[in-house]
Amino acid sequence: MKKKYSLKFSTLSDYRRFFSFGYKTRYSTITIKVGPYQFKSPSLKIIKDFNEDEKRVEKILDLCFIQNQVMWQDLSYEAYYYYMKSLERFNQACKLEISTMSSSLRESDQFYVGMLKQMSANGMESLNRVKELSKLSSISKGLKYMQPNLKLIEENANLRKSTYSMFRYLIDILPEGNKTKQRSLAYLHAGEKVLTRIYGLKPAEIGEPEMILA
Repeated sequence: MKKKYSLKFSTLSDYRRFFSFGYKTRYSTITIKVGPYQFKSPSLKIIKDFNEDEKRVEKILDLCFIQNQVMWQDLSYEAYYYYMKSLERFNQACKLEISTMSSSLRESDQFYVGMLKQMSANGMESLNRVKELSKLSSISKGLKYMQPNLKLIEENANLRKSTYSMFRYLIDILPEGNKTKQRSLAYLHAGEKVLTRIYGLKPAEIGEPEMILA
């Protein structure tokens, strides 16, 4: 039986650099793994689509990441009420973007739709769990905690672990010098510092995107 080979990249930038040297490839499919989400394309044309999606990706990052502090701010002392409101805004932003692309036949749009659905599902699961935690809390609605809320920290850490590789991949689609890329990277790095220095996660737990050509 003939052994099947594959080629792996951790970022879209690595992929672009590799092929910028004029390398040819016999691979015909690409699988993109970002957190719990996986998308398989029957051709490499999706990479060309990504190169044309600057405005689309800027909007997704602005609405679903930059404007949502639940994704990057230190929420150690946050009240359940405000955390839930933030998650509701995040889910609404995801659904709004899904609605603008759901009927598109472009493969990259379907990639974004699938990714946003996964993000929204993760957000809803977190929201439902936090609703249950809030019912057991003795802290009045809207009041911050005087000590770190370990249960909320764990919940927020899990949400970020499940989404950061998706946001990292979206950021990598944008060209160098793009202002939304720069802002998103700044917030992502800030959020990663919260995860490792305050929430106590190891860098390896955050996860990285992966692209597999086969």
